[in-house]
Amino acid sequence: MTPPDNTRNYEPIKGEKWRQAVGFSNRYYVSNMGRIFTTSAHGKKDNPAIMKPSRAFDKRRGTWEYLRTVMDGRTVVVHRVVAQAWIPNPEKNPFINHKNGDKIDNRIENLEWCSNAENIRHAYRTGLERKQLGEKHHATHLTNEQVRQFKWEWAHDRKMTRKQYAKAMGVSEAAIKDIIRGRSWKWLQIT
Repeated sequence: MTPPDNTRNYEPIKGEKWRQAVGFSNRYYVSNMGRIFTTSAHGKKDNPAIMKPSRAFDKRRGTWEYLRTVMDGRTVVVHRVVAQAWIPNPEKNPFINHKNGDKIDNRIENLEWCSNAENIRHAYRTGLERKQLGEKHHATHLTNEQVRQFKWEWAHDRKMTRKQYAKAMGVSEAAIKDIIRGRSWKWLQIT
């Protein structure tokens, strides 16, 4: 199947092949190059078009995210539609990696099914996700300055016990012990 000559936004790509999209009405087709074609754009019959997905902005991360479009009234991410049509998933993995880390490159050779753990490892390995340290970490109760001051006092002029520091700083004694032993906040140097 190839889109007809009267298809809007259609420029043929060498080696591009098309399959019907899985789980949607028979008016949607997806290519091995990551494009989606509809036989009835904007709900009009005999109005074929290559769909133009949009890119959503993630306010929490401050980054542009995956390509999205609407199919049969549902907002979908393009890479999932492509993977479901073209890439076998015998292990029933729920996630899809963009191998090169480019979230808009939806060619089948750039996509792979993966587990949650594999997805997280891949995100750190490709630099899509960075380890959050210190006060930037979502679960911390301390500021960098509080820890810097505590480390200096512990090293030079201990005024309290671990238990007293913990109470004064609003954390557990185990958290204080981890700072002292270098299991947490080891990257933060005192001067």
